[in-house]
Parts: sequence; structure tokens; C-alpha cells
Amino acid sequence: MIVVLIVAVLVSVILANINQSRKKARVNGAKTSLKLVLPAIMACKDGGGNVSLPPTADADICATAVGLTGATWPTLPDGYAYVPGLGYNSVNCSFTVFTNGDSADLTCGCEAQICQ
Repeated sequence: MIVVLIVAVLVSVILANINQSRKKARVNGAKTSLKLVLPAIMACKDGGGNVSLPPTADADICATAVGLTGATWPTLPDGYAYVPGLGYNSVNCSFTVFTNGDSADLTCGCEAQICQ
């Protein structure tokens, strides 16, 4: 009986660690995809274009043709979403993504070229 109890405790600890690793992988994958968007946003702005709003998965990043083609907002992991009211801020060139509790919401900024 004690052996069964010990095995059950070990299994629950292992499953908790696996779930935490999956969350970290989703967050890191989203950060990587979103970071790749930042140079396209800068190119759009520098070329005099307008960033498409609100951010929508698979939609063109640049709403106006300025020589930037094929750059699209990435598809986010299940449960993640571009935050509608905090979509893209043209003043500081940043946008926010809701992470469905995997971590704090991600905010990506062009100046620092990071998502955190």
C-alpha cells in the first residue's frame, strides 16, 4: 500500500513538471514568432506605411503597399490572442498578446526588439 502511495506521489510530481514545461515551451514559441514580426513593423513604418490594425493572425502586417510583401501577423498558440484594446500602439511601436494564464501577457516592442 505504501509503495502504491509513493508511486502515485511521484507520478503527480512528474505530471506537474511536464505541464510546466509545456507552458514554457508555448510561451517561448510565441515569443520567438512575435519577435520576428518586429523588423517587419519597423520596415512598414520606415517605408511610410501603416501597420494593419487590429493584429490578426495571417493578416498582412503592413496595411499599405510600401515594398513589404508576405509579412503577416503570426498564428498564436491555442488560447493565446492579440489583445483587442491593446493591439498595436503606433506611438511606441508595441503590441500585447494574451497568454491564457501560461505567463503574464506578452508585450513586444520595436525599440528594444524584444517580447517579454
